[in-house]
Amino acid sequence: MASSCRDHLFRRQLRVAGHLAGDPGNGAGGDPAARLVPGDPAASLPRGSRWGRSSAAIGLMRILLWQGFFNTYGQHYLLIALTVAFSLIAS
Repeated sequence: MASSCRDHLFRRQLRVAGHLAGDPGNGAGGDPAARLVPGDPAASLPRGSRWGRSSAAIGLMRILLWQGFFNTYGQHYLLIALTVAFSLIAS
């Protein structure tokens, strides 16, 4: 599906959602700041990436510390830590 077609369908869905909310104009009432899509989605990509990397570092360190203190995860603790870290980056 072409990008312009997806954009058209997305705008159409927002109009329907706005109409159901009582304002067919901008989607979520009279306040322009309360729109359903606030700004450029590409602008939030670096912030989300930073959040994912920070969460991954915290998760990795937590597993390594718990393993060091309590031997909680057994011999495969490093694989578990890496799996958790990569899953947090991707979320």
